[in-house]
Amino acid sequence: MTNKALKTLKKDKDGFFLFVEGSKIDWAAHGNDTIGMISDTLAFDDAVNEALTFAKNDGNTMVIAVTDHGNSGITMGNVNTNSSYPETPVSAYIDPLKKAKMTVEGALSKLKPDHSNLKEVAALYGLDNLTSEETAKLTSTKNVGAEMTKLLANRANIGFTTGGHTGEDVFLYSYGPSKPTGLVENTDLAKKMAEFMGFDLQKLSNKLYMNAKDSFEKKGYSTRIDVTDPNNPVFVAKKGQQKVELPANKNIVISKTPKSTKQKEINAITVYNGKDFYISEQALKAVK
Repeated sequence: MTNKALKTLKKDKDGFFLFVEGSKIDWAAHGNDTIGMISDTLAFDDAVNEALTFAKNDGNTMVIAVTDHGNSGITMGNVNTNSSYPETPVSAYIDPLKKAKMTVEGALSKLKPDHSNLKEVAALYGLDNLTSEETAKLTSTKNVGAEMTKLLANRANIGFTTGGHTGEDVFLYSYGPSKPTGLVENTDLAKKMAEFMGFDLQKLSNKLYMNAKDSFEKKGYSTRIDVTDPNNPVFVAKKGQQKVELPANKNIVISKTPKSTKQKEINAITVYNGKDFYISEQALKAVK
Protein backbone atom coordinates (compact mmCIF):
# COMPACT_ATOMS: atom_id res chain seq x y z
CA MET A 1 0.00 0.00 0.00
CA THR A 2 2.84 2.39 0.80
CA ASN A 3 4.48 1.67 -2.53
CA LYS A 4 1.22 2.30 -4.41
CA ALA A 5 0.63 5.54 -2.50
CA LEU A 6 4.11 6.81 -3.33
CA LYS A 7 3.75 5.98 -7.02
CA THR A 8 0.49 7.92 -7.11
CA LEU A 9 1.57 10.92 -5.06
CA LYS A 10 4.91 11.47 -6.80
CA LYS A 11 2.95 12.64 -9.85
CA ASP A 12 2.11 15.85 -7.99
CA LYS A 13 4.66 18.48 -9.04
CA ASP A 14 4.10 20.45 -5.82
CA GLY A 15 5.27 17.55 -3.67
CA PHE A 16 3.24 15.59 -1.15
CA PHE A 17 2.77 14.53 2.46
CA LEU A 18 2.07 10.85 3.13
CA PHE A 19 1.05 9.52 6.54
CA VAL A 20 1.33 5.76 7.04
CA GLU A 21 0.15 4.35 10.36
CA GLY A 22 0.89 0.98 11.92
CA SER A 23 -2.17 1.21 14.15
CA LYS A 24 -2.64 -2.42 15.12
CA ILE A 25 0.37 -2.37 17.42
CA ASP A 26 -1.47 -0.05 19.81
CA TRP A 27 -4.38 -2.46 20.17
CA ALA A 28 -1.96 -5.36 20.57
CA ALA A 29 0.02 -3.54 23.25
CA HIS A 30 -3.14 -2.68 25.18
CA GLY A 31 -3.92 -6.40 25.17
CA ASN A 32 -0.32 -7.37 26.01
CA ASP A 33 -0.31 -9.45 22.83
CA THR A 34 3.39 -9.99 22.19
CA ILE A 35 2.83 -11.63 18.81
CA GLY A 36 0.52 -8.86 17.67
CA MET A 37 3.10 -6.25 18.63
CA ILE A 38 5.89 -8.07 16.80
CA SER A 39 3.92 -8.80 13.64
CA ASP A 40 2.66 -5.24 13.25
CA THR A 41 6.14 -3.83 13.89
CA LEU A 42 7.48 -6.05 11.11
CA ALA A 43 4.70 -4.91 8.77
CA PHE A 44 5.46 -1.28 9.62
CA ASP A 45 9.15 -1.94 8.98
CA ASP A 46 8.23 -3.05 5.46
CA ALA A 47 6.32 0.20 4.95
CA VAL A 48 9.26 2.27 6.19
CA ASN A 49 11.55 0.38 3.84
CA GLU A 50 9.36 1.38 0.89
CA ALA A 51 9.54 5.01 2.01
CA LEU A 52 13.32 4.88 2.45
CA THR A 53 13.83 3.31 -0.97
CA PHE A 54 11.76 6.09 -2.53
CA ALA A 55 13.58 8.80 -0.56
CA LYS A 56 17.04 7.50 -1.50
CA ASN A 57 16.13 7.48 -5.18
CA ASP A 58 14.39 10.85 -5.04
CA GLY A 59 17.00 12.77 -3.05
CA ASN A 60 14.60 15.44 -1.82
CA THR A 61 12.29 13.51 0.48
CA MET A 62 12.25 13.49 4.28
CA VAL A 63 11.18 10.32 6.07
CA ILE A 64 10.20 10.29 9.75
CA ALA A 65 9.24 7.18 11.69
CA VAL A 66 8.03 7.75 15.24
CA THR A 67 5.37 6.64 17.69
CA ASP A 68 3.06 9.02 19.53
CA HIS A 69 3.50 7.28 22.90
CA GLY A 70 4.71 4.15 24.63
CA ASN A 71 2.32 1.36 25.54
CA SER A 72 2.28 -1.66 27.87
CA GLY A 73 5.80 -1.29 29.31
CA ILE A 74 6.98 -4.47 27.59
CA THR A 75 10.32 -5.89 28.74
CA MET A 76 12.52 -8.84 27.89
CA GLY A 77 12.70 -10.37 31.33
CA ASN A 78 10.09 -10.81 34.05
CA VAL A 79 9.81 -12.32 37.53
CA ASN A 80 10.97 -15.64 36.06
CA THR A 81 14.41 -14.17 35.40
CA ASN A 82 14.87 -12.08 38.56
CA SER A 83 17.87 -14.11 39.68
CA SER A 84 18.88 -15.81 36.44
CA TYR A 85 19.00 -13.06 33.83
CA PRO A 86 22.82 -13.09 33.51
CA GLU A 87 22.71 -16.72 32.41
CA THR A 88 19.38 -16.71 30.54
CA PRO A 89 20.07 -17.18 26.80
CA VAL A 90 18.31 -15.08 24.17
CA SER A 91 16.63 -18.24 22.93
CA ALA A 92 14.64 -18.41 26.18
CA TYR A 93 12.86 -15.23 25.11
CA ILE A 94 12.68 -15.80 21.38
CA ASP A 95 11.99 -19.50 20.80
CA PRO A 96 8.56 -19.61 22.51
CA LEU A 97 7.43 -16.70 20.33
CA LYS A 98 8.60 -18.35 17.11
CA LYS A 99 6.02 -21.09 17.58
CA ALA A 100 3.11 -18.69 17.11
CA LYS A 101 1.34 -18.77 13.75
CA MET A 102 -1.23 -16.07 14.54
CA THR A 103 -1.85 -13.11 16.81
CA VAL A 104 -4.22 -13.72 19.69
CA GLU A 105 -7.02 -12.06 17.70
CA GLY A 106 -6.36 -14.33 14.73
CA ALA A 107 -6.21 -17.44 16.88
CA LEU A 108 -9.43 -16.58 18.71
CA SER A 109 -11.22 -16.19 15.38
CA LYS A 110 -10.79 -19.97 15.00
CA LEU A 111 -12.25 -20.80 18.41
CA LYS A 112 -15.53 -22.73 18.27
CA PRO A 113 -18.46 -21.54 20.40
CA ASP A 114 -18.21 -24.61 22.64
CA HIS A 115 -14.41 -24.20 23.00
CA SER A 116 -13.95 -27.81 21.91
CA ASN A 117 -10.87 -26.85 19.88
CA LEU A 118 -9.29 -24.72 22.60
CA LYS A 119 -5.98 -26.61 22.58
CA GLU A 120 -5.65 -26.26 18.81
CA VAL A 121 -6.38 -22.53 19.05
CA ALA A 122 -3.82 -22.13 21.82
CA ALA A 123 -1.25 -23.89 19.64
CA LEU A 124 -1.86 -21.35 16.86
CA TYR A 125 -0.72 -18.73 19.35
CA GLY A 126 2.40 -20.72 20.19
CA LEU A 127 1.00 -22.45 23.25
CA ASP A 128 1.63 -26.06 22.30
CA ASN A 129 1.93 -28.95 24.76
CA LEU A 130 -0.14 -27.23 27.43
CA THR A 131 0.62 -28.24 31.00
CA SER A 132 -2.23 -29.27 33.26
CA GLU A 133 -1.93 -25.93 35.06
CA GLU A 134 -2.09 -23.97 31.78
CA THR A 135 -5.05 -26.03 30.60
CA ALA A 136 -6.88 -25.37 33.84
CA LYS A 137 -6.33 -21.63 33.51
CA LEU A 138 -7.57 -21.57 29.91
CA THR A 139 -10.67 -23.66 30.55
CA SER A 140 -11.73 -21.76 33.66
CA THR A 141 -11.16 -18.19 32.49
CA LYS A 142 -13.90 -15.88 31.22
CA ASN A 143 -11.38 -14.12 28.95
CA VAL A 144 -9.52 -16.70 26.89
CA GLY A 145 -7.57 -14.11 24.91
CA ALA A 146 -6.20 -12.36 27.97
CA GLU A 147 -5.18 -15.67 29.51
CA MET A 148 -3.44 -16.79 26.32
CA THR A 149 -1.35 -13.61 26.22
CA LYS A 150 -0.37 -14.11 29.87
CA LEU A 151 0.64 -17.72 29.32
CA LEU A 152 2.77 -16.96 26.27
CA ALA A 153 4.44 -14.01 28.00
CA ASN A 154 5.26 -16.28 30.92
CA ARG A 155 6.77 -18.91 28.62
CA ALA A 156 8.85 -16.30 26.80
CA ASN A 157 9.87 -14.45 29.98
CA ILE A 158 8.24 -11.27 28.71
CA GLY A 159 7.09 -8.67 31.23
CA PHE A 160 4.39 -5.97 31.03
CA THR A 161 3.82 -3.13 33.46
CA THR A 162 0.37 -2.09 32.23
CA GLY A 163 -2.40 -2.51 29.70
CA GLY A 164 -2.33 1.23 29.07
CA HIS A 165 -0.07 3.96 27.75
CA THR A 166 3.34 4.70 29.25
CA GLY A 167 5.28 7.94 29.63
CA GLU A 168 8.81 7.19 28.50
CA ASP A 169 10.65 9.00 25.69
CA VAL A 170 10.14 7.24 22.37
CA PHE A 171 12.51 6.56 19.50
CA LEU A 172 12.73 8.95 16.57
CA TYR A 173 14.01 7.68 13.23
CA SER A 174 14.59 10.15 10.41
CA TYR A 175 16.20 10.32 6.98
CA GLY A 176 16.75 12.91 4.28
CA PRO A 177 17.34 16.65 3.97
CA SER A 178 16.53 18.78 7.05
CA LYS A 179 15.77 15.66 9.08
CA PRO A 180 15.12 16.23 12.81
CA THR A 181 17.64 14.69 15.20
CA GLY A 182 18.30 14.54 18.92
CA LEU A 183 15.75 15.00 21.69
CA VAL A 184 12.74 16.64 20.02
CA GLU A 185 9.46 17.88 21.49
CA ASN A 186 6.74 15.91 19.70
CA THR A 187 4.80 18.95 18.46
CA ASP A 188 7.99 20.35 16.92
CA LEU A 189 8.02 17.49 14.41
CA ALA A 190 5.01 18.97 12.62
CA LYS A 191 6.72 22.37 12.50
CA LYS A 192 9.88 20.79 11.13
CA MET A 193 7.95 19.03 8.37
CA ALA A 194 6.00 22.17 7.48
CA GLU A 195 9.22 24.18 7.28
CA PHE A 196 10.76 21.59 4.97
CA MET A 197 7.69 21.65 2.72
CA GLY A 198 7.68 25.44 2.63
CA PHE A 199 4.49 26.53 4.35
CA ASP A 200 3.44 28.18 7.61
CA LEU A 201 1.71 25.56 9.74
CA GLN A 202 -0.09 28.10 11.93
CA LYS A 203 -1.53 29.98 8.96
CA LEU A 204 -2.70 26.73 7.40
CA SER A 205 -4.26 25.59 10.68
CA ASN A 206 -6.12 28.90 10.94
CA LYS A 207 -7.63 28.29 7.51
CA LEU A 208 -8.51 24.64 8.07
CA TYR A 209 -9.77 24.74 11.65
CA MET A 210 -11.99 27.74 12.39
CA ASN A 211 -14.48 27.67 15.25
CA ALA A 212 -17.74 26.84 13.47
CA LYS A 213 -20.09 28.50 15.97
CA ASP A 214 -18.20 31.80 16.00
CA SER A 215 -17.70 31.81 12.23
CA PHE A 216 -21.34 31.18 11.30
CA GLU A 217 -22.83 33.44 13.96
CA LYS A 218 -20.70 36.32 12.62
CA LYS A 219 -22.55 35.77 9.32
CA GLY A 220 -25.93 36.00 11.02
CA TYR A 221 -26.67 32.30 11.43
CA SER A 222 -28.11 30.64 14.51
CA THR A 223 -26.25 27.44 15.37
CA ARG A 224 -26.64 24.20 17.27
CA ILE A 225 -25.06 20.76 17.51
CA ASP A 226 -27.27 17.83 16.55
CA VAL A 227 -26.35 14.72 18.54
CA THR A 228 -29.46 12.71 17.70
CA ASP A 229 -27.00 10.07 16.54
CA PRO A 230 -24.22 10.23 19.18
CA ASN A 231 -21.81 8.48 16.83
CA ASN A 232 -22.39 10.97 14.03
CA PRO A 233 -22.81 14.50 15.44
CA VAL A 234 -23.67 17.28 13.00
CA PHE A 235 -23.09 21.03 13.19
CA VAL A 236 -26.22 22.86 12.08
CA ALA A 237 -26.42 26.54 11.08
CA LYS A 238 -29.64 28.27 10.05
CA LYS A 239 -30.47 31.68 8.59
CA GLY A 240 -33.91 32.40 7.18
CA GLN A 241 -34.96 29.44 5.06
CA GLN A 242 -31.43 28.14 4.56
CA LYS A 243 -30.03 25.38 6.73
CA VAL A 244 -26.41 24.26 6.59
CA GLU A 245 -25.20 20.91 7.92
CA LEU A 246 -21.59 19.88 8.48
CA PRO A 247 -21.24 16.26 9.66
CA ALA A 248 -18.27 15.52 11.90
CA ASN A 249 -15.34 13.65 10.35
CA LYS A 250 -16.49 14.32 6.79
CA ASN A 251 -15.36 16.81 4.16
CA ILE A 252 -18.79 17.88 2.95
CA VAL A 253 -21.16 20.81 3.39
CA ILE A 254 -24.90 20.21 2.96
CA SER A 255 -26.98 23.28 2.18
CA LYS A 256 -30.77 22.99 2.34
CA THR A 257 -33.60 25.31 1.31
CA PRO A 258 -37.31 24.52 0.83
CA LYS A 259 -36.63 24.04 -2.89
CA SER A 260 -33.30 22.20 -2.97
CA THR A 261 -30.58 20.28 -1.17
CA LYS A 262 -27.00 20.69 -2.33
CA GLN A 263 -23.90 18.84 -1.16
CA LYS A 264 -20.41 20.15 -1.78
CA GLU A 265 -17.04 18.54 -1.13
CA ILE A 266 -14.53 20.73 0.70
CA ASN A 267 -10.78 20.64 1.32
CA ALA A 268 -10.77 19.47 4.96
CA ILE A 269 -12.82 17.32 7.29
CA THR A 270 -15.05 18.92 9.90
CA VAL A 271 -13.69 18.24 13.38
CA TYR A 272 -15.71 17.81 16.59
CA ASN A 273 -13.86 17.54 19.90
CA GLY A 274 -16.90 16.75 22.01
CA LYS A 275 -17.56 20.41 22.73
CA ASP A 276 -16.86 22.55 19.67
CA PHE A 277 -16.92 22.06 15.90
CA TYR A 278 -14.08 23.26 13.70
CA ILE A 279 -14.44 23.91 9.98
CA SER A 280 -12.26 25.06 7.11
CA GLU A 281 -12.37 28.51 5.57
CA GLN A 282 -13.59 26.85 2.37
CA ALA A 283 -16.56 25.35 4.21
CA LEU A 284 -17.63 28.81 5.32
CA LYS A 285 -17.23 30.24 1.81
CA ALA A 286 -19.30 27.39 0.38
CA VAL A 287 -22.48 28.92 1.83
CA LYS A 288 -23.96 32.39 1.49
